[in-house]
Amino acid sequence: MDGKSAYELFRDHAGTYYQDDLEVISSGRPKSGIIQQMPTATGKKIWVRTEKIPLSDSNGDVSGLLVFSVDITKIKQAEDALIQRSRDVHAVNEELLVTGDELRCNELKLMQSLEEKEALLSEVHHRVKNNLAAFISLLALDGTYEDSAEGKRLKKDLQNRARSMALIHETLYKTRSFANVDMGLYLLELSGQVTGAYQTSRAIQIIVEAVDIHLDLARATPTGLIVNELITNAIKYAFPASFECEKIRPESPTIRIVLTLTNGSYLLTVEDNGIGLPAGYHPLTAKSLGLKLVNFLARHQLRAEIGISREKGTRFSIRFPEQKI
Repeated sequence: MDGKSAYELFRDHAGTYYQDDLEVISSGRPKSGIIQQMPTATGKKIWVRTEKIPLSDSNGDVSGLLVFSVDITKIKQAEDALIQRSRDVHAVNEELLVTGDELRCNELKLMQSLEEKEALLSEVHHRVKNNLAAFISLLALDGTYEDSAEGKRLKKDLQNRARSMALIHETLYKTRSFANVDMGLYLLELSGQVTGAYQTSRAIQIIVEAVDIHLDLARATPTGLIVNELITNAIKYAFPASFECEKIRPESPTIRIVLTLTNGSYLLTVEDNGIGLPAGYHPLTAKSLGLKLVNFLARHQLRAEIGISREKGTRFSIRFPEQKI
């Protein structure tokens, strides 16, 4: 470069450059891939890749060097950036591993907490069911009510109402679903429980349709009590011995319970194909304790609309909103 030596051009690094030259001259072997940072005439530092090849005279002695240098500054910068990015990625991975361990630890704690709460809820429902069972047993004791036909009927009705509530907690306990009651399973067992409590002169078919319907405890309880009362009334009064159901309808005595969810509201229907209500009898204003209970639970607990049909038997329709009001 303009007749200047390496010492003049690269005063701080000339020693290193000459060291490589001496190695090539003394060994007679080329040296390649020398990566060095060098300052330019303007003082800017660049990275170069250098190849040094020995030159021999006619006697075979090394008399000089042929040196090629290529500016690889951009390549070196890209490599450095890649290395730094790799380090950054490694650091992020390390953080993610630590975070993942923390998340797994928290997840384990949450699972343990949920298991503890489920066990506690299970025990609560089990105890409520047992307490109601104890109440039912107390009602069965002699002297609880007067020993008359009316007193015995009242005792049985109270026992069935308590059983309908106990069955809800038993269903929750069995299914291990503590937020909502499987109404298909519950109503099926409830209907069998009620029919088993009363002696009838003929077989009554019970049909339950409540597929994939789940209610929270606050609405499942009044729904169960309503169904209990309406089934009980149908068993007691819809099919007297004088009513020949097979000839008049014609079909066998049947009680059908249906619970559906459509357009944001539940529809509960309890119907029978029995003799029907007496002329001039209005269930919603009747003095019967059971029907008063149905009216109260439907209107005040479920915020429901009640409909009654007298065609081919008796049909109660109770519609209440999907969302709590």
